[in-house]
Amino acid sequence: MSTQAASGEPAKTAGDHVKNIVPVIIAWIVSILLFFPIFWMTITAFKTEQQAYSSSLFFTPTLDSFREVFARSNYFGFALLDLHLDRRHGAVHDPRRALRLRHGLLPDAQNAVAFSRRK
Repeated sequence: MSTQAASGEPAKTAGDHVKNIVPVIIAWIVSILLFFPIFWMTITAFKTEQQAYSSSLFFTPTLDSFREVFARSNYFGFALLDLHLDRRHGAVHDPRRALRLRHGLLPDAQNAVAFSRRK
């Protein structure tokens, strides 16, 4: 005969607690393993080039790498061009059309490249 609590439900045993906690622990471990690369890339973005090669979590954050990357290329210009072409070709409402446009499969894609090179 099994033991029952006053409410009529079976009493919980230590085995029941283990069965409930194991999936939670596994979920936490998987979540940490999936999130860690994103965390590492984010903190590395705020390191200097020399600090990026070290595995230390303690450093002085800097925006120098962002300044250098944005100084090398016209990222904002390309982003504006992308928004312009998406709106012009209805890609905002049709993701398949956006993919064709980005891969140069629409007739105006060649014109877009010429447009982006205009000064």
